[in-house]
Amino acid sequence: MPPYVLSEAERARMARKLIQVRTEDIEPEFLDFKKTIKTARLAPHLSLKAVRRPDSRLFRLYYIFEMGKVNDPLLSVAASYLPFLGTGKYTPQQMQQAFYRIGVHFSANCQNERTYLTLSGLDDSLEAGIELMEHLLADLQPNPEALENLKADVLLRRENSKKDKNSVLNKALFHYGKYGRRNPYTDKLTKEEILALRAEDLTKLLRVGKGMVISQPDPNRTVDFRVEMGRDYSRCIYALPPEFQDTPAPGTPPPSK
Repeated sequence: MPPYVLSEAERARMARKLIQVRTEDIEPEFLDFKKTIKTARLAPHLSLKAVRRPDSRLFRLYYIFEMGKVNDPLLSVAASYLPFLGTGKYTPQQMQQAFYRIGVHFSANCQNERTYLTLSGLDDSLEAGIELMEHLLADLQPNPEALENLKADVLLRRENSKKDKNSVLNKALFHYGKYGRRNPYTDKLTKEEILALRAEDLTKLLRVGKGMVISQPDPNRTVDFRVEMGRDYSRCIYALPPEFQDTPAPGTPPPSK
């Protein structure tokens, strides 16, 4: 398709409209992070930090876990494997379509010292997105075919990294100079360990079953919540379900009337 060229008359008309548009002067805004970032204590060592943007109808929610590849190299593979999993109700493709239908994107990312689960999308779909993510984590089903493809991809990327001068200099040599022979860059699963991975092992690491749910509110909390404990992490879900509302934490005094 050839490009459309505006005539002189069209350009002049558009220019006049643009010149007539009035804009307000922009004033600098100096942020006070203590006021801008709202913090709610959920439990000991567990808090929620939020920044509200009134002019935006989008949200971004991070579940941040203070552990990563340095703590367990398997977490990196598990995070990459998660988007290819489905449940007893949804196939992997149907799960992605379910997120798409409600306008929410779900992703997992494992770094050296932290692991992130991220939900982003339309404000109106926040609760639906959380429920769908909870369903996925509670009912993960192994996907052996996807795991075999993931193994091949991981091993291929490693071979390509060896030929990439930027990767050798900025990653391999950087970590070697900073930490020595044993460092975060070399602390990976071996080729044999990767090939020996089973789909069931990774889904077991990621799955959060009903037996792992604990309701133990902090008496000093500022927000009602429910904590669900997985193998190595915890997460918070809002709008405390009715079945948990009347369950006091062990040793918690009854509320004053």
